[in-house]
Amino acid sequence: MRAASAGGLLLLSALVLAGCVAPMTEREAQGYARLSLRRYCSQTLPCHPARFVHAQHMPTGWLLDYESDTVKYGVMVRENGGTDVSVWDKNTAAR
Repeated sequence: MRAASAGGLLLLSALVLAGCVAPMTEREAQGYARLSLRRYCSQTLPCHPARFVHAQHMPTGWLLDYESDTVKYGVMVRENGGTDVSVWDKNTAAR
């Protein structure tokens, strides 16, 4: 009986750890990006309400695009949950 319960505990531990090591999903990346964008906007004025536009999975994580009337935001979400926010003015002509 002890061997069966020890085996079950080992199997349960392996399943829990496998869930923690699984690759980040797009939905998880969007959650990190929303928090990062909210934090960025609380520190930077003016900040414009933005809507989610596009997500792209990359080898190092997820690149998520958000857009408002005047600016575009890009949020890079790395697999460890770290983020970087970039901002582009939509009124500036590309050269």
